[in-house]
Amino acid sequence: MIIMKQNEFDIETLVAKQNPRNQLKEYFGGGIYLSKEEQRILQNYQIPYQKYTNIKSLIFDIENELNEENQEDLESVLDSLVELDYYQNIRQ
Repeated sequence: MIIMKQNEFDIETLVAKQNPRNQLKEYFGGGIYLSKEEQRILQNYQIPYQKYTNIKSLIFDIENELNEENQEDLESVLDSLVELDYYQNIRQ
């Protein structure tokens, strides 16, 4: 139990609400790492992330999808992939 500014917070409850397991990234090959939440979002937009052999192709298709409709959740996945791609390739 933590007390901050006269409010009590139960660590177990806070961690359970965050569901950290959903934030763990799973590797799909080609430099593509996705959390369960990101996988769910891509499935909702019918983007078959499992078929991609490289991260750049997936980024390209997500950008095309965003050109058709602007969705914050999909844009969040795109931002995550672009950042991942940047850090994977900056060392080369």
